[in-house]
Amino acid sequence: MMFSKLRMRKQKEQEILNIFIDFATGKISTDEFWDMYKKDKTLRDALINDKKRKYGVFKFNIQTGRLTRLNIPADSQYEFNPDNLLKKIDINNLNHRYQLFTIVNRFLVERGINIENQKLNPDVRIYLFLYKMLPSWVDVTDVNFLEKIYDEAPTDLSKHDKLLWCKKKVKELFKYETKKPRWIQQPEWPIIDNRPLIFKYQKTSSEGVEQYFFYDSYTGETRIIEQVE
Repeated sequence: MMFSKLRMRKQKEQEILNIFIDFATGKISTDEFWDMYKKDKTLRDALINDKKRKYGVFKFNIQTGRLTRLNIPADSQYEFNPDNLLKKIDINNLNHRYQLFTIVNRFLVERGINIENQKLNPDVRIYLFLYKMLPSWVDVTDVNFLEKIYDEAPTDLSKHDKLLWCKKKVKELFKYETKKPRWIQQPEWPIIDNRPLIFKYQKTSSEGVEQYFFYDSYTGETRIIEQVE
């Protein structure tokens, strides 16, 4: 009897693992997986009660397509984690779909399962493509803004040429007067009404704070971004 229960538990664990793999590789669409996840408590418990969560947090590296471990003891402080997925996820939002993938992918990586880039879930491939469009001195948190640029690209372009087209478009949108900003932290380029402001200049204040000056050419509005090293 005990052996039978153990075998059944192992079989269920393998079924859950297979579902996670199928989602990460796109054999199960994000929408299909999310429906399964909402209905199946065992799927949720596999992530929530995963003992390997205590070993650290992972961040997906857009350039390498791999997860890298952050020196943080737990992931509960993050906006998206297994404890709050049902409350937080908007499955129609590409960024949220990507965050769902990263949580499942962490589960897989901790078990020695790494998904090759070309086999990744289609939503993830699009998300990674969008952020490859950005130069190092620009960061955009609004995925919808990037999706609009992506959708404007000619449909007959190859993937490589489409990326080049989108990169050029991004550089046309994010303008600067003489020099691009030299950020001391993560880029924080302001966007108002879907228009990136124009970068004018930067200076170090007497308090050692780096100030970045932007303006809107349509309204004349100015915006100052401050960063401290």
